[in-house]
Amino acid sequence: MGNVTEVDIENLIKDLKVNLSNKRINNILAPLKTLLKTAYRRKIITVNPIDGIGMLRVEKTEIRPLSMEDVRSFLVSVDSHFRDYFEVAFFTGMRPSEQIALKWDNIDFKRGKINVVDARVMGEESSPKTVASRRSIDMLPPVKAALERQSEETFLSSPYVFISKKGNIVDIGNLRKRTWYPALEEAGLRRRIMYQTRHTFGTLMLSTGENSSWIARMMGHTSVEMLFKKY
Repeated sequence: MGNVTEVDIENLIKDLKVNLSNKRINNILAPLKTLLKTAYRRKIITVNPIDGIGMLRVEKTEIRPLSMEDVRSFLVSVDSHFRDYFEVAFFTGMRPSEQIALKWDNIDFKRGKINVVDARVMGEESSPKTVASRRSIDMLPPVKAALERQSEETFLSSPYVFISKKGNIVDIGNLRKRTWYPALEEAGLRRRIMYQTRHTFGTLMLSTGENSSWIARMMGHTSVEMLFKKY
């Protein structure tokens, strides 16, 4: 611990910024700050290397969902290998970290359910971010169709539902840069973060008059109030 320098921590932040939001990075830095502060107070280290590093500025995320017409244009334009991935993303509201960790063991075609039990962040899998995020999602017709198509591709070759073209676990950073942004451009849509697939589900379901409690439950929100506050 005594070998950690301020430069090391600045380099860590720089590396994290490649794939993570400032909010997520702050969540990582918070326990690190506590750890080093405690070590300094107990005289385990003589200098606290993180003392001069502040938390990153977090701006409120702009909700920029796609319309149904935009979704159709995007799905026509996106790389066919990942078309089913984005079909599921738009019509389940799953977080990207949850979707790349989705395994066939968590798909129940008989009951029409997707069980969200894992999330994958920076190459590590763990439970989703909140208790409410561990949930069972109802398969809407386009989702079921997409998963049935996907099963023909990966069911026998991987425990994961969605994999890269090389057969590896999907990397969110690569998916964003090599597939999401190019497809937006090809479809003539404004550039936005990939998390907008989740926001698209929320706004589309509200606009079609779906029950707000059901939408909140599908998205893993703790309350309907949270749903309305965001969308």
